[in-house]
Amino acid sequence: MPAVELARRGGDLEIKAFAGAGKTSTLQLVAESFGQRRGSYFAFNGGIAAAAVGRNKSVTSMVSA
Repeated sequence: MPAVELARRGGDLEIKAFAGAGKTSTLQLVAESFGQRRGSYFAFNGGIAAAAVGRNKSVTSMVSA
């Protein structure tokens, strides 16, 4: 089932994939489908988290060490 449909069902959405698989692009699609609602993006790299926030201001960046 597509990630946007799963997100619309409610609850948490976790996307795990290898580098370059499109996780950030998928997050962008999910965020756009929810309009002005806010979400959190957890990443293991500060640069990647900052880039996600730069792409969509409705996303709050969180970096895990």
